[in-house]
Amino acid sequence: MRLNKKGSADVDNTLQKNLFIFAELAVSMIILIAAGSVAINKMQDAENMVLAKDVAFLIETISASPYKLYYSYPVNLETKTINVDEGSVTISSTKNTVTEKFMPMRGVSVPSSKIRNTVSVMFFFYENMLTIGEGGASSDEEYCNSLPIPNKEDLVFAITYSSGSTEKYLEKIKETMVLSNKPEDHFFIGEKNNADFIINLKFNENAENNNLTIKYDVTKTGLSRIVCYLNSGFEGNQNFNEKEKINDAQQDKTLAMLFGSLDKLKEQMNQSEPIDPQVYTEMEKYGIIISDALKKGVKN
Repeated sequence: MRLNKKGSADVDNTLQKNLFIFAELAVSMIILIAAGSVAINKMQDAENMVLAKDVAFLIETISASPYKLYYSYPVNLETKTINVDEGSVTISSTKNTVTEKFMPMRGVSVPSSKIRNTVSVMFFFYENMLTIGEGGASSDEEYCNSLPIPNKEDLVFAITYSSGSTEKYLEKIKETMVLSNKPEDHFFIGEKNNADFIINLKFNENAENNNLTIKYDVTKTGLSRIVCYLNSGFEGNQNFNEKEKINDAQQDKTLAMLFGSLDKLKEQMNQSEPIDPQVYTEMEKYGIIISDALKKGVKN
């Protein structure tokens, strides 16, 4: 039987779709087999060894995927630390330390990472790079978009901060957020007593620490997505000298943002000009970054 050009194209398309589905199923099955090995091996003395082998095998398996891939690997790291560095996985706990080698697919890079105090490890594979971290630690916006959105529309956020010498600067952040907030953003800046989430702002009093630290409750649906976008927004800010660090902590409905040192920030300003106006401009920038992260975080 002869097929015209249209029929031939239909067959090709169907074959291509079937191959694509088969490849996805194959990758998924391999990952499920790897993840199941921890459940099978429950010998207490072998926990770290099994976990190290499991993570190493996942790295090798995911790096062989022909597609972009997100995978959340459930594991309790309350008493353990995972270090990925230079082709090896090291699992450390009070019981022992185990190291397992891995060899990713040629051309795939696996940046060093340290994972602890989390109940899942996130693997994000995109453009020949496999990033491993705590749920939500990656700053790639495509990864952020894969995280679950808050389970309520039109969220209310309250902005709080302590009184003191820094209050006027932090007030500028809130003022910028209020002015930029629109109904179509699907969130509102409101009062603490009726807020779904509270964003507490503070500067780090340690002049030597110029990191941005964010503490939040990972069990609150949607916060990891918002924090991911916050990290992405602040990562390119030239007034933080060091890479941002995000720490997960039980904070109920409070998302605590500890900015870098105010003294360090002032040092980076143009000393021939009045400092305060420059700091206010920077605070407006912070407010816009936070508002943008909220907009992206609450939308599909």
